[in-house]
Amino acid sequence: MSNNSKKYFLVFHTVFLPYENVMWLEEFLIYYINIGFEQFYLYDNTGSSGCIRDSSTNNKNKYGYEIIQDPIFRIKFEKILQKYKKYITYIVWQPTNNQGKIIYGQELSILHFKENYTNESVLCAFMDMDEFLFSEKNINIIDYLKIKIKENISCIQLYQKKFKDRHEIKTKLITQNYECINLPYKKNYGIKNIVVLDKMDGVPMNGGGIHNIFVSGKKQFIDPTLLRFNHYNTNPKQIWFINKIYCTELSSTTDIDDDMKKYKHIFSNINFIMN
Repeated sequence: MSNNSKKYFLVFHTVFLPYENVMWLEEFLIYYINIGFEQFYLYDNTGSSGCIRDSSTNNKNKYGYEIIQDPIFRIKFEKILQKYKKYITYIVWQPTNNQGKIIYGQELSILHFKENYTNESVLCAFMDMDEFLFSEKNINIIDYLKIKIKENISCIQLYQKKFKDRHEIKTKLITQNYECINLPYKKNYGIKNIVVLDKMDGVPMNGGGIHNIFVSGKKQFIDPTLLRFNHYNTNPKQIWFINKIYCTELSSTTDIDDDMKKYKHIFSNINFIMN
């Protein structure tokens, strides 16, 4: 199938727990629609304990933050799905293990996406809801990705910049909190991928597959000043890990990066669904 015959150019895939993410879901959708994403494949993993290898449970995420299963949150979630329905492909994602328990199954979800939806779009970003693509140099992301395709790049690999955990942010918009840590960019630290779907082959199934998607063709790390993702998950557990791999002695987010303020206006006239 040619690129010109596909329904979308750029889409987003993620596995998520609604109760954990609903407070920030509308901001996430508004932001990504504004920068050019056309469809979101939302794999609703309700009933799982999240990523077991990262010590998550039914009541807490992998960083120890409580997941409140308030029925009001579910109502809000359904309202958001309805409000943005033309942008959302909603999938109930409840794979089970040998004991019949619902599991996270992130790698399996990518294979499910590959088998069912790759004919719909040219490119897909395989990321999480606390991650926001960003360009310091204010490039047009769609135009830039089209150039990468012309250069026969099959997988665009993205570095991350660490911002304060969204659970610790008191303001309404997490993107408008600028507390961060300036660290050297590392190729082996939580990278994410935008993949040309016709070139996607699969994922490793032994954990961490989202960081290392298999493609036929070239992969390329992108200059992070051109395109990176802001990751809103810097918390005590992450800081401990950062200190370990960077040999630092950080205790909190120590720097400010307010470049995201240029997007504040896109939220100003939105009537957010609050209940």
